Amino acid sequence: SAKVILHWEKIMVGFTVKVDTDAILLKDIEKSMVNSYRGAYSAATFAFNKGMYDKAKNWIEISLAAKKSYWNMLLKAKIYKQLAKTKAEAQQAIKLLQEANMLIKDLPENSKQYATEGPQLLEEWTGKKK
Repeated sequence: SAKVILHWEKIMVGFTVKVDTDAILLKDIEKSMVNSYRGAYSAATFAFNKGMYDKAKNWIEISLAAKKSYWNMLLKAKIYKQLAKTKAEAQQAIKLLQEANMLIKDLPENSKQYATEGPQLLEEWTGKKK
């Protein structure tokens, strides 16, 4: 939002301009991501970071349908962990995280060094050191 103040001689008028940029961005994302691995992954990441976990869950499934990778499986695990309300649901998130970590081997050699979050989260979520 922005505050606008118009001042002219002895008259001053102020008002606030608000734009729902998240809603505009979400609409653009939905239009652009049709069966796109990266587009849907980016949309899911955006939604996850904004706390829109149900939207993130839907979009990560679109990404996974196009291509399964460490990165989108990692995000799926994180989404499921956020949505978990029971011990069984938390266990499901751990299983997804384990599956994501199994995909590290498929990453290009120069990308493997960046795939540290999954193993770290697994230790955190299970309380077990690797």
